[in-house]
Parts: sequence; structure tokens; C-alpha cells
Amino acid sequence: MNKKVSTILTCGLILGGSLLSSSAFAYDKLAIGAIPESLGESDYYHLVMNQGDGETPGWAYGFTKYSKETGEITAGTVEIDDVTSAKVNPDAYLWKVTERELVSNSGRYVITLTNKLFESDGVTLRFDESTGDVVLNTNSKGTSDLSWGSDGAKYGSEDVTSPYVRRVFIASNLIDDNKNNDKALQIEGTTIHTTDGSYTFALHKAADESVSDTELNNLYNSTGFNFTLGEDYADVDNILDQEGQKILAIQVKHDVYPKNNYSNKKGTGNNYFPAGTYLAVKTPGAVPEQGKNKNTDD
Repeated sequence: MNKKVSTILTCGLILGGSLLSSSAFAYDKLAIGAIPESLGESDYYHLVMNQGDGETPGWAYGFTKYSKETGEITAGTVEIDDVTSAKVNPDAYLWKVTERELVSNSGRYVITLTNKLFESDGVTLRFDESTGDVVLNTNSKGTSDLSWGSDGAKYGSEDVTSPYVRRVFIASNLIDDNKNNDKALQIEGTTIHTTDGSYTFALHKAADESVSDTELNNLYNSTGFNFTLGEDYADVDNILDQEGQKILAIQVKHDVYPKNNYSNKKGTGNNYFPAGTYLAVKTPGAVPEQGKNKNTDD
């Protein structure tokens, strides 16, 4: 999920974008965006089943937990725009959608959905071809090949009616003519499975969310950034808004201790700089050349 920061106090510290990923925040509802006209290779989408009218977004499906040790997956559903009692991690309900043309059936396409929260583990949405049930263990057999419509048309194809809102099928009948699976997917309760029903799905982009100053403060506190500021913020300045201001990125390869306390190192009450990269607007003297040390009592 993309983030639009509504309020931020610049305290001489720049945070990388990875700190502001949606997994760092939790929400009481999902905010879904527009339906894409084409699928982006690096984009993520909510898999949303529409309500009875076939057009109004109803429920999103996702994976909330995964155990590498047992292979067990915990799934969940969220009603769109419904405020839940539990906080929702949007990444659990986002999917990378990969589309490929079938070599054995030219002009027909299948899609595979990989969960964003567990993308590094390769956790995909899979189904048991014989029962039509969702497979919630990576050690169990299942197919991840789905078709966007029973005809296996390419997503967004102009050759079909309603190319962006369609029924979703296990792609067995497209790959093997002997496996005629005409049952489509349906979200029901907290699960997803195949059914004789005619429920339609749509892929929705993740909507932008405003992040409040309170949420940012909570994020800073959770990652070790704590600031004490005066009530009038007189001691806060926007260093990015100063003409000619240079920001130095200084790499400290080893922990640095005051020379008079070096032998005691991390003793109680001693201050030191842990190894890492620091951003600074000025230093007490020139920055040492690479490979040289600069002792200081400051």
C-alpha cells in the first residue's frame, strides 16, 4: 500500500522508504483503489469478490500467517469498507499477479497469485483440483493456475464482455481437456473455494492512505527513534528547506567510544556511537579520510 504522509516533523533525520511500507502500519479496514486496465509485473492487487449485484466490492481474501516449519497457512477475509475490531495488515490481502500464455493452448492464459506478506517464501494461492478447496499448507499438493474467466482470456482483453470483472476458475480445463472444472471461486466466511455460483471478482490496486503524525510517532518509537521537542517546536528546523545546506552520509564501521572511556566501553552511563550510517549537516571538524581514525571527547 502506498503512503501519503499527511504530517511530518523534520528532525534532521531522513528515513528510507522501506520503513514506511504498509507492513509497518495496521488499519481497521482495507482501502481499495481502482481496477487496473492491465497487470503490472511489480504491482500488487487486492483479490475482491463482488456483492450480489456483481459490481459492488464485497470481500477481500488474504493470508495472515505462515509457518515455515509446518507449512501451515492462516487465511482471512475482510469486508470492504467494514470497520473491524482487529487491526488489518494490508500486505496480507495484497497479491502479485503473474500472467502467462499456455504453450499447450495458444491464446489462453492462466494467472498465479503470490501473497505479498509471504512473497519471499513463494506462498501462492492454490487449490485442490479434485475437491476445489483452497490448500492451506505449502507441503500439500495443489495447483496455483487460475483463469480469469472460463475462456482463459488475457486479462483486460477487448474480445470479451466485462474484461475486468469476471468469474475466476481453476484452470484445469484449459490445461487438460480431461479435467473439465466449470466451478468458479467464491469467498464464503473466512475461506475461498469453488462453487456452482456466479460470483464475480475484480483486482483492485491498493489505495493511498494518509499517515497521521501520531502513526509516524508510533513508528519512530517502535524502531528506536525518540525525540523530545519543545511545545512551540522552536528547536525544530527543516534542514531540507535551507538553500545550500549539505547533508553528509557518514559510515561508522565500528562502535566509537570517547577515548577516556574506551577501556570501559559500554559501561553504565557511557555514551558511544554504534556502527552504522549517520546523516549529519555538520561535524566538529573535518570528516576523517577513509581508513583513518579521529578521536574525540565530544
